[in-house]
Amino acid sequence: MMKKIILLFALFFIISCSENEHTPPVSDEFGNGILVINEGLYGQNNASLTFISDEKVYQNLYSSQNDGDLLGDTANDFLQVGNVGFIVVDYSRKVEVIDLQTFESKGFIDFSNYGNPRFITQTDLLTAFVTTTSDFLVKIDLQNLQILSAIQVGSKPEQMAKSGNFIIVANSGFGNGKSLSVVNLSTNSEVSQIPVWINPRFVQNDEENIYVVSTGKYDSEGIGAITKFDNSSFLPTDTLFIPQNPGEFAITDENIFVVNSNGILKIDKQNFTISDSIFIDGFSVNSLNGIIYEIYYDEQTNSIWLGNPKDFMQDGQVLQFDLSGNLISKFNCGLNPGKISRISINK
Repeated sequence: MMKKIILLFALFFIISCSENEHTPPVSDEFGNGILVINEGLYGQNNASLTFISDEKVYQNLYSSQNDGDLLGDTANDFLQVGNVGFIVVDYSRKVEVIDLQTFESKGFIDFSNYGNPRFITQTDLLTAFVTTTSDFLVKIDLQNLQILSAIQVGSKPEQMAKSGNFIIVANSGFGNGKSLSVVNLSTNSEVSQIPVWINPRFVQNDEENIYVVSTGKYDSEGIGAITKFDNSSFLPTDTLFIPQNPGEFAITDENIFVVNSNGILKIDKQNFTISDSIFIDGFSVNSLNGIIYEIYYDEQTNSIWLGNPKDFMQDGQVLQFDLSGNLISKFNCGLNPGKISRISINK
């Protein structure tokens, strides 16, 4: 299920597959760069990968490096562990595993018995956890590519963050959830639930705090919130209400940048106040409808990358901005660019 299913539900019934030209890779090995996980369209098995390095753009990279095989249906999240990539493919109910030097498949982890996988977080050198639509947090073996165990959490868990010996999980309830699950990694069990604003979906943390964005109800005002929790006690310390259904966000040393229906807003981390309600206007990214699909902060270039899905029916773009909101560059990519990450290869 796509992470933007509310926006795309009506489109699902009228969109049909279209053929797209893709630039084939010019090398059998790839270095450091920006990887874009293109979700594709729900139910149409057309997720893809775009890789950007030294101003070169490689399209449809998974298929070109795997004899035309398809990545799957609705790729949703990504994790790099060494030179190996783990791609969460939601509707295909798998985590695809690839060699990041060649983008060749190394196999996959089957989630058929656990619902649709949603987000992935590494907990140590050997293991990671994946949230699923069947209300489980699934522990996986990163070396043997096996499922080790499953932990019951709240309703429809989405993104999560590791904090010490715990994982904090956002229980979205598909729009009706109001809690975070606290999972103890020593006992592999949920030890408590923390109340939070309605529809929590995205979680990140820094050295001091955990930040949770709740998207709120999908009504005319769409009042959501970002709540700050202490990284050790898990006690809430502040809540900032945000209109127009806030969603994905990125954290820098000084600011938090949050996507909502108007574009990107900027929050001052120290004062926990909105310093710019429209830091980047949505229509300056996506001229068709103003919708921004993803945000990623790249520490290496000290810049923000945004996903532009256009009208959801054609290939999209990713755009790079500096921290003053100025456009640096833009690149074509696949259909519905979702997760954006920098990958670094150790050779």
